[in-house]
Amino acid sequence: MMEPRTLLEILGALVDKDEPLTIQGWNERNGDSVVVSVDIGSKKIRSNEEIDSQELIQMAWSAGMLASASKEDLTKKVRDNWQNSGKCSIILALDTNLVIARFYPNYVRNNSLELLGHVTPILVVPGAVDHELHYMLNHSISGESAFIEEMKDEIESDRNLYTLLFGTSADSESSDDLIDLFGLPSKFGRVGMKGIREERRLQEDYPTIKSMPTHLYYSERIQSEGKLVDAVFDSLIRYEIQFFEKNTDSNVLFLTADKHQHVTALNEGMESIFIEQPGEQETLNNMNENRFTLQYLGRFLEEFLVYSPALKVTAGDSTVYLASAWKGMTTEETRLDKIRCVLNENLYTVDAN
Repeated sequence: MMEPRTLLEILGALVDKDEPLTIQGWNERNGDSVVVSVDIGSKKIRSNEEIDSQELIQMAWSAGMLASASKEDLTKKVRDNWQNSGKCSIILALDTNLVIARFYPNYVRNNSLELLGHVTPILVVPGAVDHELHYMLNHSISGESAFIEEMKDEIESDRNLYTLLFGTSADSESSDDLIDLFGLPSKFGRVGMKGIREERRLQEDYPTIKSMPTHLYYSERIQSEGKLVDAVFDSLIRYEIQFFEKNTDSNVLFLTADKHQHVTALNEGMESIFIEQPGEQETLNNMNENRFTLQYLGRFLEEFLVYSPALKVTAGDSTVYLASAWKGMTTEETRLDKIRCVLNENLYTVDAN
């Protein structure tokens, strides 16, 4: 094929309805190889036992292939709020977890372009969400010794993985010294990178207000909070939303996938809905057949690239290697939807969509 420009172009050349898509990745906790099979013909996703089923469900949910368990509750609440507000604008504030899970774009995509036919909600993304995402992005691979040793073995046996992560072909005599995974974003860091990209997408595609708090001093202090980091960010997010409500005389509906955050918000007098992701394994066996298009599969691969630093995707006798982070990655590449791939031993950087 000609030089690919997007992940969808690569998938289009790779996908064959008669051949399952086999995706190999690596568990960052222990270095174990994990394999997921996507059968386009039968519309099924299967995995080996090395990957936790809940993590697989999380990937499929964030890719928009599965609906939230609380979808109907949200639709009803938004409609009721719209009626009670005198049919004025609806304002939805998103917690960090839902920005990362690209919940709103998936919800809109799967529930018509406009929730109410003629009213598009205004989104609020608290500045503390942005700071939390950048805090996550700063985490890199460091002490995961089992994973590092396993990945070194994989890279030494497959020069395409070396090219993917380091940008050049491996020299068989010195590749061991060159295989330095330290500094690459860890899984936590890749979650932050994905969230930053999703935040930018929201601002580009939907009416979005990014609130700017007056208490940004916390971004430095929070580094030393250790176990309290999550709680501090949670409280700052709620504070910002309440500040926004008070100073704009608006009614804001706060959406979160964190049960504790939801309960605390209610106790503080906020209006909130808990967004519950699917939790049953059989959910994967009853997926909507319309969720197996190239677009959805591309999003699924993006989610898998959060779980694993590299992927080997095979269909029949064709193979492509993918990574969302690599050595020498620029700040602009981190912010934009860029994916690196090796196809037919050639290295490319393509757009995710």
